Amino acid sequence: MPPGGGSEEAGPVGRQMELAVASRVLDSVPSGPVALILGGAAGIGKSTLWQEALSQGRARGYRVLSCEPNESEAKLSFAALGDLLDGVVDEILEGLPAPQRSALEVALLRAEAIGSPPDQRAISAAFHGTLVALAATGPCLVAIDDAQWLDAPSARVMEFAVRRLDDVPIGLILTVRSQELDSPPLGLGRALPEDRLHRLVVGPMTPQSTHDMLRSQLASDFPRSVLLRIHETSAGNPFFALELGRALLRRGIEHEPGGPLPVPSNLRDLVRDRLSELALPVRQVLLIVSAASQPTVRLVAQAIGGPAAEDDIEAAFNAGVIEGSGGLIRLTHPLLATVLHSESSGQARRDIHRRLAALAVDQEEYLSAAFGDERWWRQCYSFFVCGSPNETEAGSERYQKQDLARAKGLLGEAGYKGEKVVLINTHEIASIGALGDVTANNLRKLGMNVEIADSDWGTLVARRAKKDPPGQGGWNIFHTTSGGASVHSPVTNFTIDSGCARSNWFGWPCDERSEALRRAYLLAPDDTARRAALVALHERLWEALPTIPIGQYVTPYAARRNVHGILKSNPIVFWNIDKD
Repeated sequence: MPPGGGSEEAGPVGRQMELAVASRVLDSVPSGPVALILGGAAGIGKSTLWQEALSQGRARGYRVLSCEPNESEAKLSFAALGDLLDGVVDEILEGLPAPQRSALEVALLRAEAIGSPPDQRAISAAFHGTLVALAATGPCLVAIDDAQWLDAPSARVMEFAVRRLDDVPIGLILTVRSQELDSPPLGLGRALPEDRLHRLVVGPMTPQSTHDMLRSQLASDFPRSVLLRIHETSAGNPFFALELGRALLRRGIEHEPGGPLPVPSNLRDLVRDRLSELALPVRQVLLIVSAASQPTVRLVAQAIGGPAAEDDIEAAFNAGVIEGSGGLIRLTHPLLATVLHSESSGQARRDIHRRLAALAVDQEEYLSAAFGDERWWRQCYSFFVCGSPNETEAGSERYQKQDLARAKGLLGEAGYKGEKVVLINTHEIASIGALGDVTANNLRKLGMNVEIADSDWGTLVARRAKKDPPGQGGWNIFHTTSGGASVHSPVTNFTIDSGCARSNWFGWPCDERSEALRRAYLLAPDDTARRAALVALHERLWEALPTIPIGQYVTPYAARRNVHGILKSNPIVFWNIDKD
């Protein structure tokens, strides 16, 4: 796997003055709280300078807490706080007072809330205590790229802590949009004296710096007329200039002196053009990397699934859209994520929603809520009935443990912005009602806006047949049960029918690969080939998720001692029965 990819921004080329300011700020951290706020237009180089400042801080031995919020996560409570504390929370929890520890664990989705939601002040005090404890061992940096996308609960917690840092050796390094320099985030303008608050406008590059950057990043020397036109069109914006250069090289188009560049002339269209040329698996890599708080190759490969996952990640490195640093991977520019989310299809987001829901499943929680006594149920990750000849759990490994943190990351990846999620449910059948209650509770923990449409079973059955949008009488989620005789085989299991004519079972999943593997199972020449096809199909089902298995149960029954011949079946049949 490549260690990284080409940077989308200029790096330190032509930024000696800005780097000198960052160095002076870092040198002053041991003497008490200090902040550096980098402002400028999208693509101007803020993120590159931010990354360079963090590298310089690490070289000085400073502890670095960082996060890179994006627009899709701005409505997810405490998303940024979780990112900042990732990797240190286990270290500091035991040293916090019990009320603060409990509140922080709930906010970070490490524990369930008992009773009312945790007190905001307790969470804020816990974060402040964390900073003080970490800084007691040496200077620390709190670094936020694109601070305008901080979720409001995280921002309030951070503002509380910043106002109370006193002489704690902590530096804050933030990037913001130009217009936010005059009114800094986190109340920094009130919390710090003017000589400890440094605002830096990141301006355009010179033509010479643009030339040096293009030659370094793209290994290409453009003719002077082309270089000047790139610099003029990009207004010295390094990311814009790089995208213009890439587009010219990608298309092999010659530029006529004095004429406009024969490529899109605004940054978003350039990024959109570049993304459109990426293979779909590479775009999927970008979606997942942009959503995860601390993405590693292993985590992203697990989220993608399938044997080609690492090849897809390597292709993204080679395409220069992700890069590696300190064991983590990230997009080479935040604008890639912004455009990608705006362009991603509804189907892609629905696929992510399915994976999100599967990650929120704890089968034991569902089964104990719905069926009680554990003698009557078992966890089962097979689409084809555990204990049957077709039992296999291939492909289910990443979903066998509930992972709310990863699910929350996928929520951001899907571009969720608080839209209503309609769960149709009924308590007329107690077990189904309980299943719906568990799902609603877990999705609300992720910050989703869940509406439970509770009704009698007949109304639910009628509504689940509707293909209308949820706001027009349709739905997003429902729960049901099926008899083992119906679903034990790929031939009879109607819940996995993924034909794309929208005439299949409710939810109307569409996945041509699943259907091709189902046909391969039917046409297999012998038992060995049929078993191989079954396993391959099962792995694909856990990728496509036409439904989400939540376990297996049996219906207990009782009979008098003088009744014999009762057949073990679901449902109970009333033949072959005799009595003394």
